[in-house]
Amino acid sequence: MATVGTGTYTYELVEDWAKLPAGWTLGQTGIVTDARDRVYLFNRSAHPLMVLDQDGTFFTSWGEGVLSSAHGMFIDEHENIYLPVINAHVVLKYSPGGNLLMTLGTWDTPSETGWSGNYRDPVKQAAGPFHRPSDVAIAPTGEIYISDGYGNARIHRFSPDGSLQQSWGAPGKGAPGEFHVPHGVWVHTDGRVLVADRENNRIQIFSPEGEFLT
Repeated sequence: MATVGTGTYTYELVEDWAKLPAGWTLGQTGIVTDARDRVYLFNRSAHPLMVLDQDGTFFTSWGEGVLSSAHGMFIDEHENIYLPVINAHVVLKYSPGGNLLMTLGTWDTPSETGWSGNYRDPVKQAAGPFHRPSDVAIAPTGEIYISDGYGNARIHRFSPDGSLQQSWGAPGKGAPGEFHVPHGVWVHTDGRVLVADRENNRIQIFSPEGEFLT
């Protein structure tokens, strides 16, 4: 088996680890694990949310016909799962068993940013949630941060109950707080917000309130 990394961070590639039902395939995939080491695969296939045991044995699936376009994923301390459905312009919160708990955004209703539809083109103007949201992360406070995304140039901060608290960012190619495809978001344990500004080839770091740090 191929081995990568060194020391504590050493990993082996296990071919055919995922034992899926006959005829099933995995598309582009977001991955999280829960406290029991079950593996959740949010992917672009006919079976968009698959759950496997730690040895790769298929456990269950859900979201067929609903979760049409996977992009990013987050699991919180209560094992609720947050899923950006990129082409539907929503972010959904589910229980571990697949019960829908919250919807952020409006289904199939993108915000107006003047985007051409080509990710190489910056959007014309930033707007509210959402236009193809790309990722989600939860802060230690429980606040929800969402990168938005392919068709927008914003980070949105929501309260734990889903109320929009703040948005920041503008389309651009160099200045602090300018984004061209904010593709991923993560919140450090100290509250700092890290944004993968993909088409600008950089990671920008902000305070919890969106103040640019570095």
